Amino acid sequence: MIFMKFNQTISEVEAKSIKVTFLLLMTTWAILMLFLDSIPALTLAYVSGLLVHNFLITNHKKYYFYAIQISLGIGLLAAATPLLEEGETSTQFLNMVEVMPTVFAVSATFLLLILNLKESTPTLDYITLIIITFSLTYISFELNLEMVVKLTFMLLSLVVIFLSCFKIQLPKLIKSILAILSSSIIFGFTLINIQYLISLDSELNSLFSVESIIGITNYFIFGMSIIYGLSALSYLLFYLPGIETLKEYKAKLKHLNQLNSGRFDDLNYGLLFTIPTGLVLFILYYINYKTEILNMYSAVWAAIFILPLIVNKIYNFKDLQK
Repeated sequence: MIFMKFNQTISEVEAKSIKVTFLLLMTTWAILMLFLDSIPALTLAYVSGLLVHNFLITNHKKYYFYAIQISLGIGLLAAATPLLEEGETSTQFLNMVEVMPTVFAVSATFLLLILNLKESTPTLDYITLIIITFSLTYISFELNLEMVVKLTFMLLSLVVIFLSCFKIQLPKLIKSILAILSSSIIFGFTLINIQYLISLDSELNSLFSVESIIGITNYFIFGMSIIYGLSALSYLLFYLPGIETLKEYKAKLKHLNQLNSGRFDDLNYGLLFTIPTGLVLFILYYINYKTEILNMYSAVWAAIFILPLIVNKIYNFKDLQK
């Protein structure tokens, strides 16, 4: 299950890292305010989502702040590069300041992916499968696909609900296949979401307009989700053959299948949690289908983040009451 965890204990080393990171962030912000006519709000929204979510899931708080410091250093170095060259550099410097947030965002994304690869690879359970199948159904309606595709995804949703309600245990091979398929789907969600967000106008006329708020919200959710998409891709790439022999590759496949089957949590929530989850998903997706508050992929990621967290908290609370 995808859920967030937060350890509130902060060591002295981590406290120093926080101070250094804060100073670097303030320096970067001051440079942006001094030299840019407009702040790249969408990029900052993406970075905010990226940093917030990785802070919540990481088990390495100290190295998390180190990753931010390195990324900020790379961004500042990129902006300062023209100052090290001879000749007229003012125009080049302004150009580099404009791309500094993007350089920082890209650097932070890959450093935090390396740091939190294990934490960003969620386990699977029936609730997650329900969300994925309902999401595919919702997207098929948004894209107005053929009716046979819509019915197929609806049937898959009903099958998963049936399996969950009756607490049916799945064999290891099926679990491994589901893990691979879910990784492929999650990466697909991420890839298409990137294509959609790139097509948006990066210039916001007003931070307080409805369009701007929706755009910022979409980019914030994208920042939270990008690590999961890249993590899913990395697990798929593990299946590609390398320089090993055929025998070694078969052994690697067997090991990978065992790991993927282990990602599936046998915890079954039963009728009490399965049906309400399906109903909530249907209502949320129907509202977004009619209002288009979020783009469809941001709506899907919002569901992937929020619903499992709520279900997990309620389930654990219910266990405590026994």
